[in-house]
Amino acid sequence: MTQDVITTDLKQVLKRLKLGPILDTLPDRLALARQQKMPHQDLLLLILSDEVTRRSPLRARRAVSRDICNVST
Repeated sequence: MTQDVITTDLKQVLKRLKLGPILDTLPDRLALARQQKMPHQDLLLLILSDEVTRRSPLRARRAVSRDICNVST
C-alpha cells in the first residue's frame, strides 16, 4: 500500500481557505478511499462532510457566547 504525502502546497491552500483541520483526518480518508475504490466526488463529499460535522458544535458555542454577550449589554 502506498503512503499518501500531503504536500506543503496542499497544506497552505487548505489553511488559506480555513480548512486546515481537514489535515487531521485526510490521511485516514485517503486510505479509506483507496481501500474502497471510492470515486473522487465521494471522497470530496466525505472530507467536506467531516468538516461540516466538526464545525457544527463550534457554531453553536459561538451563538451561545454571542447571546450571552448581548444579554449582558
